[in-house]
Amino acid sequence: MLNSLFTAGHKEAVLSVAFSSDGRQLASGSSGTTVRLWDLNTQTPLFKCKGYKNWVLCIAWSADGKHLISGSKAGELQCWDPLTGKPSGNPLIITGLYNQSVGNFAGEANS
Repeated sequence: MLNSLFTAGHKEAVLSVAFSSDGRQLASGSSGTTVRLWDLNTQTPLFKCKGYKNWVLCIAWSADGKHLISGSKAGELQCWDPLTGKPSGNPLIITGLYNQSVGNFAGEANS
């Protein structure tokens, strides 16, 4: 199932995926510089999130599923609204952390 989703949606290699906490959506990032949101019940794309100039290497959902964050090879972190596919605010540019994972985006402190 996932292979057919990606083949239909991304024109370039899929580099990162993350399931929403409720299991209803999947987010995928590609070397084609886009993030896509998918409805897993209907197996259809919901949104194509654009704005990156480089590969999307990592994706993470907030624990409540209300936010999605993605990171690019260029060090850009962007928060997305999964209900609209639109950016939530401006991207955050990180320098000196080349190819680091976003990690756990839930706002929890590590103990």
